[in-house]
Amino acid sequence: MTIVLDVRNAKRTDVPEVTKIFNQAVELPSAVWRDAPAEEREVIEWFKTKHSFIIAEGSKGVVGFGSLGPFKPTLGFERTAEISVYVKTSAQGHGVGTALVERLIQPKPGLASVIASIDSENAGSLVLHRRLGFQDAGFFYNIGTKSGVSRHLYMLQRTI
Repeated sequence: MTIVLDVRNAKRTDVPEVTKIFNQAVELPSAVWRDAPAEEREVIEWFKTKHSFIIAEGSKGVVGFGSLGPFKPTLGFERTAEISVYVKTSAQGHGVGTALVERLIQPKPGLASVIASIDSENAGSLVLHRRLGFQDAGFFYNIGTKSGVSRHLYMLQRTI
């Protein structure tokens, strides 16, 4: 059962819901490698730095969001973006992530490749991205920490 009614560009009025969804991910061990929740002012800054920032909306409001942002801040990487997708816990497994990723990987002028950085234990995100054509491009051991625990990272890539 898919619960997405609309995928649209994000608006400033979405900031409170985007912040709540992101902070749900912060509470999980394998979604976001930080321990402190985000504040709305931080989310507002994301709007300024992303190539694309979209919202998935269901009958009960915002159920997820996604973005494409710069992969690296140097000119040699201007044709590569990094994808981020977050889905409200209660909406996971209902096609929200698929709808967001499919929208974000549509061809865009000047963009040739999309990178997904995914915790090695985030099975749902790994399955989603691989199903949508992302291929394993690298694996990093002990590259980060969450709550004092070393984390491993998959890098997946899709050409668009």
